[in-house]
Amino acid sequence: MSREWINLASTAGVNPQHGFANWFFNPERKALPSAPETAITFQGAGRNIIYL
Repeated sequence: MSREWINLASTAGVNPQHGFANWFFNPERKALPSAPETAITFQGAGRNIIYL
C-alpha cells in the first residue's frame, strides 16, 4: 500500500469524521474523547473495530 494511497484514504471528505469507506477519524476528540485527534478506527460488521 503506497503512502499516497494512505494519505488519500485518511483525508476527510464532506464529513470530517470519514475518509475512504470505513476510515473513521476523531476530529476535536468527539468520537473517542480519551484518544488523540490523530486516532483512526476501522469499523466493520458486528462492531468489529481496529484502532490506530
